[in-house]
Amino acid sequence: MRQSLAPQPSLASRESLSAVAHRRIGRFAHFFVVATLGLSFSCETQPRPPRKKALVKVLAASSADSAARANIGALLKRDERREHDEPPEHASSKSGRSRQPFILDELVDVAPAGPAAAAAEGVVLVTKSDTVQLAPLGSNSASLRPVVTPVAAMDADPKAYVPRARGPAVVRHAVYWVSGSRLLRQAIAGGPIEVLAADARAYTQIASPGELEESLPAAVGYISSRPNNPSALTARLWVEGSGSQDLSPEGTTANTVAIVRRGNDWWAVYLEARTGMSPLHARPINFGPGSVKLGADFVVWVAGSSQPMTFVHGIGDAEHAWALLPIERDISRFGLARIPITGASGAEPEVAWRDFPNGMDPAPVSTAVICGKPTVLYSRPSSAAPHAPQELHLAAVQAAGLGPSTLVGSSRGYSDVSIAALSNGALVVFVADHRTWARRLRCTH
Repeated sequence: MRQSLAPQPSLASRESLSAVAHRRIGRFAHFFVVATLGLSFSCETQPRPPRKKALVKVLAASSADSAARANIGALLKRDERREHDEPPEHASSKSGRSRQPFILDELVDVAPAGPAAAAAEGVVLVTKSDTVQLAPLGSNSASLRPVVTPVAAMDADPKAYVPRARGPAVVRHAVYWVSGSRLLRQAIAGGPIEVLAADARAYTQIASPGELEESLPAAVGYISSRPNNPSALTARLWVEGSGSQDLSPEGTTANTVAIVRRGNDWWAVYLEARTGMSPLHARPINFGPGSVKLGADFVVWVAGSSQPMTFVHGIGDAEHAWALLPIERDISRFGLARIPITGASGAEPEVAWRDFPNGMDPAPVSTAVICGKPTVLYSRPSSAAPHAPQELHLAAVQAAGLGPSTLVGSSRGYSDVSIAALSNGALVVFVADHRTWARRLRCTH
């Protein structure tokens, strides 16, 4: 039998080699587990700078544009004692009867699901090919009972629309919407399509200021995406005759924007949507003769975790202005937050919540001044059960809190809602169950 000519290691040497092999295998296994789990491990090299330094750098960059942002550390420590619940959602009385503020006319199936908005003229839709369509609203009714909402159904191909795209904004009988990266405008009555900006973020919300006096220029807010950095989102304001200018300062980001009015004062409100704490910013807008000037940015409030479809809205009256934000209240609660906009005082606001039975995304909201009162239209789950049907509610907004709600409809889920004021009521438009629907409300007092 042939024997190997290589010298054979001793027993001690074999044990030493085995120990080395075991150590190497152990180190490799440790490295593999650490790399797989994404855990950090220390070594002899210079450690990376802590993350908090990067945060300080961001705050320093933005503080040059907004001194109030230096107070964000204090705002992050939310004092829940300054948060309270809204009055009960449904009214009750000793007699068991309560006068409803609206006559709800019958629901109408208008068109397939698509980007839709309510307007004084009727239901406005925008197709994939950037065609503005109108389902006209008929004459008002003096009946004290519900009648059919006078909007004729449209014979349209569902493939002509993007079902879950954001609805357009309507300002002074013109339609504003985002197509690709373009902010577009066209009169409801027809005419040429105008390209107002080429830096818009696709499928994002357009912020309408609502009713505008003839002395003020037309204006809308929108979200912009930088060509060299698509993930850096900026809130911008487009104004007739002045073009676009940044609302959110350098060093911040903005995922959603609204325009809020209190008497003759205007604010742009925009949210830095994050998975942790989400700062809500505001900035004064001064509509002067032939020009628009922006005041300093300030942080109004710091919300909780945002979702991809979290959108901020706003409404006001002669003395108050509020941001309305459907968002997580804490780890186990979700609701509609009403945040007063009073200016850059630095004080933490008194935030009121209308809690929902469960969370939802999207949680559509729309606002308008209806029957002389600031009003919010919002959807909410009907119960805490998973996949519970959703309800559409309408409530007046006042300093004392949201008024008792009026149930406008129910559905398996709402992807978008819109409300527009009429001379004696409102037109509600919503997208649900693969269709676009409309319902007229008439004031009872």
